[in-house]
Amino acid sequence: MAAQVRQVGTLKAVGVTPRQVVLVLLVEHLAIAAGATAVGLGIGRLLAPRVAAASVTVLGSPEPPPLSWARVATVAAVAVAVVLLGTVRPALRGIRQSTLRSLLAGARPPRRPGRLARLAAGVGVPLPGVLGLRSAWRRPGRLLGNAAGLTLGVAMIVVALALRDSLDLLEVAPSEPGHAASDAAVAVLYDQVRAVIFATAALLLVLGTVNACVVAAFAARDAARNHAVLRAVGATPRQTVAALIVSQLGACAIAVAAGIPLGLGLWGLMEGGDLPRVHVPATSLLLLGAAVPVAFAAVVSVPAWLLARRPVAPTLAYE
Repeated sequence: MAAQVRQVGTLKAVGVTPRQVVLVLLVEHLAIAAGATAVGLGIGRLLAPRVAAASVTVLGSPEPPPLSWARVATVAAVAVAVVLLGTVRPALRGIRQSTLRSLLAGARPPRRPGRLARLAAGVGVPLPGVLGLRSAWRRPGRLLGNAAGLTLGVAMIVVALALRDSLDLLEVAPSEPGHAASDAAVAVLYDQVRAVIFATAALLLVLGTVNACVVAAFAARDAARNHAVLRAVGATPRQTVAALIVSQLGACAIAVAAGIPLGLGLWGLMEGGDLPRVHVPATSLLLLGAAVPVAFAAVVSVPAWLLARRPVAPTLAYE
C-alpha cells in the first residue's frame, strides 16, 4: 500500500472518485487473498490426513473433517479481514492527500537526519552503516512491522529449544512400576507435541523470511535513485549493498532483542506440571542471536545485489 500512493494520485488525477479508488485497491488485494485461500485450502486438504494419521487415538485413524461451505467461508472470512485491516486505512490516508502530493510521493526524509548522522559518525560507524541507518529511519512503520513478524519466529524457536531439553530430560527419567505402557503412550504424545512446536517455529520463520524479502525488495526500490546518485559520485556497489543490508538489520536486531525474552516468558508459562523445569542454555541463546542476523543478512542481500547490478544512467533518468 505504501508503494501505491502514486497510483492513487494518478487515479484521482484522471477523475476517479475516492470511493472508487478504495474499491480498486480492495479488489486488487482481495483477488490475491482469493487465490491464497484456494491454494491454502488445497494444501490443507493434502496435509490434514497425514497429520491426523500421526495422532494418538484409541479409536483408530481419525478422518479429516469434510470441507463444507461453512469451513470454506470461515477461511475466506479470515483472509478478507486481513485484507480489510491492511488496505482500508492506508487507502483512506492516501486519498486524503492532495493529488500533487500523491504524484510526488516517495520515501519520506529521515527524522532529524543531521543528528542521526552525527551520532553514527561520532561512534566510528563506517559510511555504509550511516547511510543504512538513515534509510531505515525513513520508514519506521515498515521497520517495526518487519521486526514484529521476526520476533514471533525467534520466540517460537526459544520455546522449541526449551521443550526439546525438557522432553529429553523426561525420556531419561525411570518409569514407575506398572506405568511402562502409559509412559510409552505419553512419550509418543510428547514427540508429537515437539513436532508441532518445531513445525510452528519453522512456519513462523518462513513467513518472517518471506516478509523480509518483500520489505527488502521495496526498500531497494525506494533507495534505487539515491544509491545511483551515490555510485555516480564514487560509491562502490559493495558500499551500496552494505548500506541496504544495514537498513534492514535494524528489524532483525529488534526481533532478537524482543524475541528471546518473549520466548523465555512463553516457556515460563508452559513449563511445570508434567514437564520438567529446564533452563535454556545461554550458549543456545547466543547461537540463536548470532545465527538469525546472519541468515537475515543473507536473505536481504539478494535484492541489494540485484539493485547494485542495475546501471546508473537509467536509474537517474526522470520518468
